[in-house]
Amino acid sequence: ITKDKSEEGTLLDIIHEDLIRSWKTLREWVEEYQEALPLERKIEADAAEWKKQGEKDDWLWREGQLIKAEEYVTKYGDMGLLDGFACEFVMASQELRKRLEREEEERKKREFEQEQKARRLAQRRNQILGVSLLLMSGLFVFAWVQQKIAKYNSEVSLVRQLASQAQILRNEERYDTSVLLGLESMEKVQAAQKFLDSWWGKVVKKFSGGQLLDIPHSEADGAIRKGLPKLPDRLYDFQHQGKVLAVAFSPDGKSFATASDDKTIRLWDVATQKPIVTLDFKGIVKKVEFSSDGKTIVTLSEDKTARLWDAVTGKAKFTLQQQGINAVAFSPDGKNIGTASDDKTAKIWDTATGKAKFSLQHQGIVNAVAFSPDGKNIGTASDDQTAKVWDALTKKVKHTFRHSGKVNTVVFKPDGKEVVSATKDTVQEWYFGSVQGSRTFEISIKDLVYSPNGKIFAVVGDNIIQIQSNKTTATLKHQSKINAVAFSPDSKIIATASDDNTIQLFDTATGNSMATLNHKSSVNAVAFSPQPNGKRPQSHII
Repeated sequence: ITKDKSEEGTLLDIIHEDLIRSWKTLREWVEEYQEALPLERKIEADAAEWKKQGEKDDWLWREGQLIKAEEYVTKYGDMGLLDGFACEFVMASQELRKRLEREEEERKKREFEQEQKARRLAQRRNQILGVSLLLMSGLFVFAWVQQKIAKYNSEVSLVRQLASQAQILRNEERYDTSVLLGLESMEKVQAAQKFLDSWWGKVVKKFSGGQLLDIPHSEADGAIRKGLPKLPDRLYDFQHQGKVLAVAFSPDGKSFATASDDKTIRLWDVATQKPIVTLDFKGIVKKVEFSSDGKTIVTLSEDKTARLWDAVTGKAKFTLQQQGINAVAFSPDGKNIGTASDDKTAKIWDTATGKAKFSLQHQGIVNAVAFSPDGKNIGTASDDQTAKVWDALTKKVKHTFRHSGKVNTVVFKPDGKEVVSATKDTVQEWYFGSVQGSRTFEISIKDLVYSPNGKIFAVVGDNIIQIQSNKTTATLKHQSKINAVAFSPDSKIIATASDDNTIQLFDTATGNSMATLNHKSSVNAVAFSPQPNGKRPQSHII
């Protein structure tokens, strides 16, 4: 047997054929080697490729191939049949296997260590959780006590604030409001004392560690006692034979009108508290309003009829002939009056003659009408899903504002630069042609009211009012339906009238309740007396 270096590979040179036939052992060697020859050539071929590829691990043998190569080396390695690359290839494959086995052992070791670590962490976490639950129970009790302390101290602080505000109002000679604030503070004093006397109040006091503020009994009491001597002899009741549905002060604040379902409107003298004149109707009156000069009154009845009256004599002047009037509004100079009607028009009437001057056409029922503060523009709101601004001189549409539902309300901002319109759930602010903002409310919108200074507007719902300003948004609530809303002349107070038998006075800056005025039944209307020429007379709320 010789090793031939030719391309044919290893050859067996036969010395004599009889030697092969007669030598059994040699014959077995030859047959065995012939079986192993393909493996040898495969090893050498893959070794050459491995060398060619830069001896990368990807070309080495693994698992089954490597086991066969090792078996070949065990049997024939001593014969030196494999070339140098092939032997090196097999050894490199064995080294790779050892390296991979070491890496696998290290990986298993790391996984075991990680499992042990995770188990220890889980045990520690369970221990911490148990301690935390115990602490949380203690913290819950602590937090509950702190919450009660904070609420109690807040109410006590509000008592002092109300008493302080009452002092300021007394200095401004607004004695009636100062006493109302005193009464409100006394109610809160009584509620705070009731809390301290309750069993949970005693628990809170025991664990408060001296955090509870002292109840300012004397401050609340003083707010009432110091204001009472300054009040008129009594507060006045103005009687009708039926429910009073609407009220309105004259522009000079010297008289006011009340409308009732006893089918009358009565004019009253503020100074004497006596009726001036009674206006008789055939139906129930739901709205009454004075013109800016105080000489004319407009009324709107439940039968959707509007009438003009002489505010001095009480005599009827005109009936505005239009089908189904839904709303009325005076122009700023009092010379014109607008009506919104079921006949899909808004009409402008001359208050001196009672004649219609012109009509503004919509495609649906018109629900509201309003004049801009300078009287140059007229706003209308309709079921045709639009609010429109008209030129009062040319009678032409200047702007059309589109909504996705029936538009029920339209109002001008007091500076006349913006218009606000509303559907049942959306309010949109318009700057004569462009949308300034759109807000959707989770309340059924009944009305929109701007404060006199134009900085706040109130969105009126069934039993909720949201007041909006540049800085804050506050929600004011009643226990029942809200029937009317009014701002004080200085815009600092908003009054709300409700079916819960109360009028609530709220601070417009904070949204906090200032006072509650109680009636024996539903309150249908509320109004502040005006401040003519910016003067501050004795303030009245009716």
